[in-house]
Amino acid sequence: NLPRSDKGLFAWRWRPDTDPHADDPNNASDGEVLMAWALARAAARWNVPAYREQAVRLAQAVRHSLLRPTPYGQVLIPGAFGFEHADRLTLNLSYWVFPAFVELKRIDPAPEWDALTASGIKLINGARFGELKLPPDWLQLDKGGALRPADGWPPRFGFDAIRIPFHACWAGLDTPELYAQANALWSQPTHPAWLDLESGEVAPYALSSGGRLIWQFMQHCISPAPQPLPLPQLEGEDYYSSVLGLLVVLAYSERAR
Repeated sequence: NLPRSDKGLFAWRWRPDTDPHADDPNNASDGEVLMAWALARAAARWNVPAYREQAVRLAQAVRHSLLRPTPYGQVLIPGAFGFEHADRLTLNLSYWVFPAFVELKRIDPAPEWDALTASGIKLINGARFGELKLPPDWLQLDKGGALRPADGWPPRFGFDAIRIPFHACWAGLDTPELYAQANALWSQPTHPAWLDLESGEVAPYALSSGGRLIWQFMQHCISPAPQPLPLPQLEGEDYYSSVLGLLVVLAYSERAR
C-alpha cells in the first residue's frame, strides 16, 4: 500500500480516514533503512531469497536517492523532498541507524555504508549544543559546514534524538561523551523527556517506558557491568514508545549473546 511509483521508496504515512490513505507521498529515510534491515534479517533467518532481493533493492534505492555529499562526507537526507535548500540541508541524526548499516553493507557491498557511519560519528561529535552538549532532534548543516539546530523545529534533544545514543550503543560505537551527557539529563530527578538546547528548559513530564528502556540499555556503553535489562512494561504505551521498547529488547538480546 505504501510503495511510491518512482525511486523505489515508500510513502511515510498511512491514514485510514483519508483518500488516498497515503496522503503524503514523501518518504522517511529511516523507514527505508529499517525495512531493508528487517528484510535482510528475515532472509537470513528463514532462508527466503526473495526477502534478500527486496532488501538489496531497497538498500540501493537509499544509496541512489537519499545520500548527499557534504563537508562531513556522505549524509542521509530525511526524505526525498523538503530537506534540501540552496544554502543548507536539514538532517535528523536519529535516522543514522548504525547497526543497520553494518547489515546492509553485507548484502549491498558499497562504500557508502561505511561513509554513512563515519559521517554520523562526525556529526554527533560536532552537533553539540547547550550546557549538556547534546545533539538536536533536527540539525541544520549549512553549505559551508556550520551546524546548528534546524530552523522550523524546537531546538530540543527530545523524541527523535533519544534514538541517537541508542543506535550508537547498539552498534558499539565509541562515543562516550554522548552517552555521558544523555545520562546526565535522564538522571535528573524528573527524568525529563526532552531538553531545550537553547533555553535549558526541560520537559514537565518524564521519559516514556520506551525511553526509560533506552536509558537502561545505554548503561551497557557506560558501565562494564550494567544491571540486566528489565522486561518491558509496554501495555498502554503509545505506538512510538512501544516500538522503542521492542527495539531495545532486540538490541539487548543481541548484546547478551
